[in-house]
Amino acid sequence: MPPRVMVLVKVSFIINCNIEAAREHGTYQLIRQEMDFNGKPKQMTLNGNTEIAAAALDYREKGSNR
Repeated sequence: MPPRVMVLVKVSFIINCNIEAAREHGTYQLIRQEMDFNGKPKQMTLNGNTEIAAAALDYREKGSNR
């Protein structure tokens, strides 16, 4: 029987995060940011625009404190 070979693959995926604001009688604004979800905690602060003052993305381990 030939020896077994184990291959470890690092999983990482990139997601486009979209935050949108639309007013019935006003502007339509969109904040778009790409974020790499690679298993390492990460925080990003996004610049605001006309309708959204600011936003933040927080990627952390499940169950960790906020």
